[in-house]
Amino acid sequence: MAAHHVLLLGGSGKVAQLLTPMLLQRSWNVTSIIRNPDQVPGLQKLGENLSGKLNVLVRSIEDVKSEGQAKSLIDEVKPDYVVWSAGAGGKGAPERTFTIDRDAAIHFIRASVATPSITKFVMISFITSRLQKPAWWDQATWDTEHARTLKNLEQYYQAKVAADQVLVEESKKRKDDFAAICLRPGLLTMEPVGKVSLGKIPTSNGTSSRASVANLTALLLDAPDVKSCWLDMLDGDEDPEAAVKRCIAEGVDCAEGEPRETRKMVVFVRAATPYCPPVVVRPAVVAIPPPPPPPSAVIIQPAPIVFPVAALPLVSMVPVTGLIAAPNAVILRRIA
Repeated sequence: MAAHHVLLLGGSGKVAQLLTPMLLQRSWNVTSIIRNPDQVPGLQKLGENLSGKLNVLVRSIEDVKSEGQAKSLIDEVKPDYVVWSAGAGGKGAPERTFTIDRDAAIHFIRASVATPSITKFVMISFITSRLQKPAWWDQATWDTEHARTLKNLEQYYQAKVAADQVLVEESKKRKDDFAAICLRPGLLTMEPVGKVSLGKIPTSNGTSSRASVANLTALLLDAPDVKSCWLDMLDGDEDPEAAVKRCIAEGVDCAEGEPRETRKMVVFVRAATPYCPPVVVRPAVVAIPPPPPPPSAVIIQPAPIVFPVAALPLVSMVPVTGLIAAPNAVILRRIA
């Protein structure tokens, strides 16, 4: 059997640098995408004395503005597995988070799904990237963690939840020949590989060793029977190989309970009136009809309100008309 070839997006990140030798040790080949050419020598050392071949490519993921551009890079590399470990990392303007963590990620998801030779895509996300309370969390846990996420990581949350939802929807186009895996750690640390909690964990309050995230990513890529799924992950007390085998055998999917209808998008609405300071409401799941007509949207959460929506770019500040509850509201982000 030919060695697998992994396209590692965001290859200079801490998790990616831990993952790279784990993949090379399996005699797999890795193409690591980085932005800064000064990092090439250091990354190339990760492949020394290992059986797999490491290729470091200098490309700007931030400059990938379309599915076509993402597909061009995929066609150049010719991988059969893709790992998304890229991100703005909080650097630069807030728009940069949307450009990389949302828009570029979505372009690579769609381009990967459209490439028949790619059979696995692993997205490194985070444990509270979801729209609705999971059944295995109590209400207090959800309220606390969701409020904390929106307070401290609002742009990152909006970006990641969009990419994660698109991964679910796009993967349906490939069915059984494509595994779309979203690995969702908690607070990242630099502890070594250890035991884990994996799957439907009753809390998001905990740490996740970056080395364990990398190890689980390698194990999931190496698992022949893995299916599309979300897997929450914290440091815990289960052997990681056993945890992966259990989740696969039981068909664990932490996307359970999330909106699953096709052609969904999420918008975040901020009301701004002379009588009310700007307030960010909970993310509203909206159903849109297919193009070419300009889509109309219906807010399903938190209240059913119908209003017209123009064909928005991915990042926009567009006035919304016809919204009686907040006539001067704007759509902050169209994120899928």
